[in-house]
Amino acid sequence: MPAFWQVDDTFVSPPSFTMTAEADETVSLDATALLVGGDPPASPESALFRIVDNAPDVEVTLADAPTVAGNLIRQRLRGLTADTTYRLRVSFLTSGNRRPMTLEA
Repeated sequence: MPAFWQVDDTFVSPPSFTMTAEADETVSLDATALLVGGDPPASPESALFRIVDNAPDVEVTLADAPTVAGNLIRQRLRGLTADTTYRLRVSFLTSGNRRPMTLEA
């Protein structure tokens, strides 16, 4: 599934992510460009927020924890609403440093 990842305000792939109603999707984030010293990503953490116009983001509970497969971090997203914008924040450890990634869909 294509998506854009914003890392330190730098886009590393083109924006094109669509979430459908009754979504049960797994988002895969390729962390290769952010790895330090060739170490794979470790200890991923995720937070999901619903973006509300002119109000603070509202945190949404994630039913599943993120997983790592090679250099990919995978997060399962369930029960999201169509025509709603969400922000997925993921961070992971690489060579002792925590690196953040953000997806807005």
